[in-house]
Amino acid sequence: MSPNARRILLALITLVLAYWGLFVLEAPTASTREQARAHGLQEESQALFRAGNFTGALPPTQRLHQEFPDNHIYIERLARIQNRLGNFREEAALWEKYMVVAPSPGDACPAIGVAYENLGLIPEAVHAYERCQALEPKNPDMAIHLARAYEAAGDRGKAKAWYAKWMVSNPGYPDFKIGFARLEFFYGSTEKARTLIQEVLAQSPENADALLVYGMILRSLGDGAKAREVLEKGLRRKPNYTDFYIVLGGIAEHEDRTRDAIAYYTRALELSPNKVDVAKRLQKLKRGTS
Repeated sequence: MSPNARRILLALITLVLAYWGLFVLEAPTASTREQARAHGLQEESQALFRAGNFTGALPPTQRLHQEFPDNHIYIERLARIQNRLGNFREEAALWEKYMVVAPSPGDACPAIGVAYENLGLIPEAVHAYERCQALEPKNPDMAIHLARAYEAAGDRGKAKAWYAKWMVSNPGYPDFKIGFARLEFFYGSTEKARTLIQEVLAQSPENADALLVYGMILRSLGDGAKAREVLEKGLRRKPNYTDFYIVLGGIAEHEDRTRDAIAYYTRALELSPNKVDVAKRLQKLKRGTS
């Protein structure tokens, strides 16, 4: 090979190597490609979540969680998606993990307890709310969830003590007085319960929970007409509050207004299909009219 040919060949080789080096420098690395893909998943997940498309948001958010299992932002988003899809068991498990890895575990509250309540797992809900209360011991919102969970668990002593403690320390928070009055009505003094509820209604005449308890008190005292008036007022305030339909159905049944009772119980079951006692009463009334 002549010297000129060798120089031309070396120049070509140098040129090829230069272009190859440029390509290698500019080609995306595996890490860069993964980052870009994760960013795309994040944008897709966030956009669908914000749009309220929870079914669509589920797959990309699940992939994000799989790839970044300790990322508390993705855990929280996935938990909220599972909640909106009614997958409460998956939601509860995610909140449990969130409380372990998140810098602010209290942000899982009260959702973690509500998830267990939605599953009917009341002891687990109590335990969750106790942990939440320990994280935020001065938060009345956490305290009311715990008090109601004690009540739902049948632990009347703890529930009443908790309501009483917070009723005194938070006089401007009516839910504690309502809860205490409710327990007084069922297991203590009806007159004391009525006094407490009337105090609440004097300050908050539209409070649906207070109207419900007051309606039950009036019914127990034999004033069915006044009880109906109070309960119907509460129902106008909260038309999807199941307990109003149940109590009004009971009054109608007692007064032999069978059609009204059937209508009230039917609506109650539409809102809360798991009310077994109401379903039995409805079936009995329907058999009696057939």
